[in-house]
Amino acid sequence: MKRMLMIVGALTMISTAMVGCKDSAKKTAQQQAETVVVDEKVLMVDGAYVSEGYTQREEGYDWVKVMVTSTAADEITIAIRSREDIKKPTCTLDAVAKKIGDQTYLAELEGKKVTFTFTDKSLAIEAKDEADNSILYYFCSGGASLRGTYEKVNE
Repeated sequence: MKRMLMIVGALTMISTAMVGCKDSAKKTAQQQAETVVVDEKVLMVDGAYVSEGYTQREEGYDWVKVMVTSTAADEITIAIRSREDIKKPTCTLDAVAKKIGDQTYLAELEGKKVTFTFTDKSLAIEAKDEADNSILYYFCSGGASLRGTYEKVNE
């Protein structure tokens, strides 16, 4: 009888451990799946975006490159440089922007709100209030502006 109770006790402990492992494995797999989904949303905007003159840079055309890096699920860093391949950049900006919509981020530049709106293949930069678009000239020399649409490139 004593031996029978020991066997039943051992079987109960083993089955409890097995059920616990299955639940733990399910939770771990679910947590990993949730993490992957979050990471995909964060990584979607990361990359290099260039102005239209980029394809003709070999012929001396001026162009602007915007580098976007996610620093958190709702924050990106933006580094903008123009013509960094041949001469000193004519446009320069380093900023941090916070997510305000599915694909839109907002940065405050010299007291003005500027939006960075992403699609799968492009980035549009403009002031949130159209009257403030002049701030986008501030970061460039020679009359250039950061306002515009930039195409995503694989570099």
